[in-house]
Amino acid sequence: MAYSPQTAADMANLVQCVYNMYGTGTNPNPPADPGLATMGYQVEMILTAKDIDAMKFYGIIASSKANPGDLVLAIRGTKDFTEWLLDFDAVPLPFMGMGFVAAGFRSIADTFSLMDGSGTSHGLSDAITVLNAQAAITSLTILGHSLGSALATLAAAQLASQNPAGVKPLISVWTYASPRVGLADFMGNYNNEVPANYRIWNSLDLVPQVPVYPYVHVGGDGEKLDQSEQEMQELETTPGCEHNLATYQWLLDTKDFQIPQGCAIVADLATAAAPEVIGAHAMEAAPSAAGERAQGRSAMYRAMHGV
Repeated sequence: MAYSPQTAADMANLVQCVYNMYGTGTNPNPPADPGLATMGYQVEMILTAKDIDAMKFYGIIASSKANPGDLVLAIRGTKDFTEWLLDFDAVPLPFMGMGFVAAGFRSIADTFSLMDGSGTSHGLSDAITVLNAQAAITSLTILGHSLGSALATLAAAQLASQNPAGVKPLISVWTYASPRVGLADFMGNYNNEVPANYRIWNSLDLVPQVPVYPYVHVGGDGEKLDQSEQEMQELETTPGCEHNLATYQWLLDTKDFQIPQGCAIVADLATAAAPEVIGAHAMEAAPSAAGERAQGRSAMYRAMHGV
């Protein structure tokens, strides 16, 4: 599947379905999100992994109803990645003979468990072998957002290294807002072994900037999302809004996707603030503050683009 911004935005819907299934995180085996059926997919296996001290729901392997050999592995991130990073273990550890990766990411990937409809649990490679026996795999698309992108990268590295059911040449990876996963040796081996990798990142998102050097991003195709000045005037430039998967979808395809709830800049700040403002001077300050912030976003755009 070739890269295009519209395809990237559409594929992210599968990760959104996983976030919907995760909900409050209390159910390690949640029911399928209705959006999967709308997209023509059905859940084959549930992915769980150990998050700090408990096994939690992390994602799904789903198959296309039209082509059962078309598989998707979609992995969620955490709802507060910046808080998670405070306890992040960035000591590099070896992974699958592919080089050194961050211990915090590996600690989760090492506990991957995939449960089929009968309740039987499988390791990642074994799960692929089982599914291939049911319907010959024709493609394996691996998707992730935020922490889920790092885990998707490690899943792809494992499957490319172990090559269960000869799946290696069928792998394509789509990551959104991925942090750096490993050191240069991992990056080099990953780039050589994984046939297709599409990394999409927002230049104003903080998460793709961590962990810091000597960690590096894997290569491949994809897209850096640089917001236009108009987009910067429409989207709140907060860490949460810039990192939101729905923001990525909107930046990729503004025609078919919307700014996520709570992240659109209020058009008339003075009117919106009026019920909470006391006194004429405060009322006068509201539009002034809105104007200054608009000027500030324009100044940030010019500084970023040297204009």
